[in-house]
Amino acid sequence: MRKTSTVCVIIVAQERYVGCGRDCAQGDDEMQLEDYFDFLAPNDIRLKAHRIGIETILLDYLELGLFPEDIVLRYPSLSLEQVYATITYYYHHQTKIDAYLREHKEYTERAYREQELNPSPAAKRLRELIRQRQEAGYADLPDRVFA
Repeated sequence: MRKTSTVCVIIVAQERYVGCGRDCAQGDDEMQLEDYFDFLAPNDIRLKAHRIGIETILLDYLELGLFPEDIVLRYPSLSLEQVYATITYYYHHQTKIDAYLREHKEYTERAYREQELNPSPAAKRLRELIRQRQEAGYADLPDRVFA
């Protein structure tokens, strides 16, 4: 059974936040919201010390309708505090982050189409194996290969 600690994020004036796993009234963990992220490029914002981009968390939250606690279960290397910080950052910069998410979706769709048109040798081989097995009567095989 997974043990979780109580985490809170308190919003105070000028986008300053206190995040802690104990009594937040102590106020010794004050930090800027942006301190939770690495801004690697205009189209690449990741959680600090992770390879996980904010789009991963935000798409789970906005499109899949997952609760922050569910997102933490999907990505156990993240804390609940980091997920809430990402969602809070989104709401503070919604117009900018909506554009960021649109750009990310367009990029992934272009990359997927490019992969479909020019599959790797491994993907070609897997597709051929699937085709052969389907012809042999294995009906439970996928029609698409993500490789």
